[in-house]
Amino acid sequence: MPHALVNMTNVTSLEGTIVMHGAMPLNSSVLLANSTLRATVGGSQYVPTTPGHEGFRRGPALVLDGVRLLSTRFVMTRSTLVCGGESCAAILVERGLGVNLSSFFYMDNCAVMSRAHVMYALASYLRVSGGSVFSIQSSSWSAPSIDFYRGACVFNGVAVDGGSVLQVLSSTLRLGFTMLMTNTLTVTGGSWLVHRNNEFRTAYVVYVVNEDGVVFRDQSVWSIIHNSFTCGSYSPFTYMTSVWSPPSDARPTIYGVCNKARGSPVTNYLEELNIGVPVKALDCGICTVDAVCFAARTSSISGCECVCAAGGHGDTCLPAAVPDGLGPLPLPDANDTEVRCVHGGSISSVDDPVPGVRGLCFVNVTFTAAIVLDLSRFYSPQHTLNITLLQCVLMGLSIRGIGARVHVNVVFRC
Repeated sequence: MPHALVNMTNVTSLEGTIVMHGAMPLNSSVLLANSTLRATVGGSQYVPTTPGHEGFRRGPALVLDGVRLLSTRFVMTRSTLVCGGESCAAILVERGLGVNLSSFFYMDNCAVMSRAHVMYALASYLRVSGGSVFSIQSSSWSAPSIDFYRGACVFNGVAVDGGSVLQVLSSTLRLGFTMLMTNTLTVTGGSWLVHRNNEFRTAYVVYVVNEDGVVFRDQSVWSIIHNSFTCGSYSPFTYMTSVWSPPSDARPTIYGVCNKARGSPVTNYLEELNIGVPVKALDCGICTVDAVCFAARTSSISGCECVCAAGGHGDTCLPAAVPDGLGPLPLPDANDTEVRCVHGGSISSVDDPVPGVRGLCFVNVTFTAAIVLDLSRFYSPQHTLNITLLQCVLMGLSIRGIGARVHVNVVFRC
């Protein structure tokens, strides 16, 4: 079967949904880059196809329906996903998401804003297996629901096996009840679960519904390194996990290194982060192969730098290749004043401009609500913010400042 190459770059979607379905051919590649996808529960036309869920609209910007990655590269980078509505999910998973045979799934340098969920699975699971990598990194999530049992990511079960890695790195997550909610969490076959260099603003990072639903076997490791834990929108407390009691033969090896809870160094992982099994706590600056590297593909460690063995990739010797082209866009050319326009569609809100934004341009766009622009963060007295509205349907426009010097030029032809 021939492989597939899917490249979605510089895509702007308003109330549209990108749907991927089924198993990808071996050695395929999917790239979503430099794009903005917006959808709402009321505006999206997508209807779930999972039996029993047809009536529950989620307003997804991206749907992964029975997707299986087989020796396949899936990268979302430098993109923004926005969904609106009380029960919305920016990414909807149906019939499971599988990452297998040295595949990788990366969400890198992405911003996700949702009233409810970032990734919601309808009666589905996430499985990372066969030496694969699932990585959320250098991203920003905002899903500040205050509802009990509402997670940013929701799955029936999460399984990491066969020498695979699931990692959350260098991200800022402003959430409500929990980042991940799952009935079961199973990490086996010498696999690695990693939470590193993150800012968590949430009640729980991992909430496992079944009290006996956490299983670690076969020298699998959980590394919790250099994270900051503060409360989110749901409650005044913040914990790493819910209460769980693994079987006696399935207790995890957990490393805790240089974490902070509510601004203070974590010294007791049970009392401060609610982790009810022993944690191997290491001082800041102390590194071991098992704690900071994927040990199965690491030959040695030099200071805190992993030295990879054959088949190890990247700074921590991951089992699957690290994709090229990750990271933020380079700083724009100071002489580049071009403003990219949004053409067509319906939109209910506009992100507030920040320094570095050249301008806002909309052509043939229907605004379904009055637009309010808050310029409190756009303090750039040497530049003019150009706002262009051409052949638009406008309910109202309000521009708010805070007394700082801001130059605004509005071209209005609706």
